[in-house]
Amino acid sequence: MDESTKPGAALKAARESRGLTQRQLADMIGAGQSLVSQWESGSKRPVLSDALVIQAQTGVDARAWGYSDEDISRVRAAFDLPSDDVAEAS
Repeated sequence: MDESTKPGAALKAARESRGLTQRQLADMIGAGQSLVSQWESGSKRPVLSDALVIQAQTGVDARAWGYSDEDISRVRAAFDLPSDDVAEAS
């Protein structure tokens, strides 16, 4: 996988294209700035609930972090979340 296709790189690109700092994105997601930094560097991956918020805020697909459609559907059903518009569009 080349650097540009890694989810951390995609998150950084999405954040920068919106003119956001790591702190601003962290506040939108409800996470700490250091955690956003770790996600972008690839040293950590977000938990699924955070990955879904990241997807909603930036368009970076939760599946890019290694979560399966089954896991995503289970969390969406458990929390009565709307369907995945990103997946339906593809």
